[in-house]
Amino acid sequence: MLVNVGTTYELDTPALLVVLNVMERNIERMARRFRAAGVGWRPHTKGLKVPQIAARLLEAGAFGVTCAKVGEAEVMANAGIRDILIANQVVGEQKIARLLSLLPRADVIVAVDSPENVDALDRAARERDVRLRVVVEVNTGMDRAGVEPGEASIELSRYVEQKPGLHYAGLMGWEGHTVKIADPAEKRMAVRKAVGLLTATADDCRAAGLPVEIVSCGGTGTYLITSGLSGVTEVQAGGGILCDVVYREQMQVEHEFAATILATVTSRPTPCRIICDAGKKAMSSDAAVPRPLVEGAVKSVRLSAEHAAIELEEPRSHVADPRPRQVPLTADARLSSSSRGPAAGSRRRRHASVTPASYGRHASHSRRGERHVSVMRASRQPQPPGRASRQRHASVMRASRQPQTAGASVTSASRQRHAGVTAASCKRHADTPFLPSAASRARA
Repeated sequence: MLVNVGTTYELDTPALLVVLNVMERNIERMARRFRAAGVGWRPHTKGLKVPQIAARLLEAGAFGVTCAKVGEAEVMANAGIRDILIANQVVGEQKIARLLSLLPRADVIVAVDSPENVDALDRAARERDVRLRVVVEVNTGMDRAGVEPGEASIELSRYVEQKPGLHYAGLMGWEGHTVKIADPAEKRMAVRKAVGLLTATADDCRAAGLPVEIVSCGGTGTYLITSGLSGVTEVQAGGGILCDVVYREQMQVEHEFAATILATVTSRPTPCRIICDAGKKAMSSDAAVPRPLVEGAVKSVRLSAEHAAIELEEPRSHVADPRPRQVPLTADARLSSSSRGPAAGSRRRRHASVTPASYGRHASHSRRGERHVSVMRASRQPQPPGRASRQRHASVMRASRQPQTAGASVTSASRQRHAGVTAASCKRHADTPFLPSAASRARA
């Protein structure tokens, strides 16, 4: 059910707007690539957050999702998504207990890279009489987490296979060190080398008698290459459905911008300077150079905690649009930083709110026939008092701080009450999209 909450100009700012029409085109572009390559698609949702968007990805051909942590997996599982890979190590009794509480309503897989973590997961699983699927993370050159390829990965895989509380599912890796290589031929070679370490280790594991079902890798910055490599069973690319400045200009991902930050002009101290209310807290601390969609050439942008200072090349006596939008620099942090509370959006100038995601996001539609997801800062939204109100509004609480179990305050009934924009409605309401200015669409 959609609940009318006004027009775009009645939205509080800063707010994250996602143009669903543009997002749909990006989804189809990626899905078409994976279908043609004959490889599975398990999109990473750490930068997407919204379960309705994840459901739309499943409709488009993805068979599961990837999450960065237990809190994100809880949100996806609560929304009915079953096949979930946590592409990180889960350590500590509390987090392991939350992880295992997702079974059996979700088929969760977790990455490991040490015998100690394997022991902890196995012990906790046996205590709860469940069996947890596990993949061994292989370091393919990024030098973050993961065991070394070859014999070390085989040994840890054998160790997992021996544990009665665990089910060995295969291997995963991430060639993140290759994504920003500028030269296409050099990048292709680097990706092939990194992924080759993973697939060769998978072959060695099979030769050692280990049942390698999953060989998972890739991201938006490399999916055009990894999807075509032999031995890869699934690719984790997800952020490309929204796209951003880094993907376009530093990773050679030719997708459209689907997400912008809506702001309000709060000051015009000089004819060349525009101050608006979307700063680092709205766009993430690493979003040093967002792309403002304002009239006139932009000379520079400076971000403070709550403000953006936009310097124009030429003076302008007035600002045509008092609610300018900015394309965020990075994909993964934008929903996390911009969306810590309830939100709204519209379709044909009528706005509606819907179920939030991990940190309380609401999906919706936007003005002039443009379909948007809009996410607003909780600090701008006063929270209703009282225990009953807290239960009614449990959707605005951080999932990572509220483990969602069968008895959690966010029940199936409450999810049904708030489910206003489903994947089906995303299809039904396809209208003319808002497109960034020509300057903002400049290719790398």
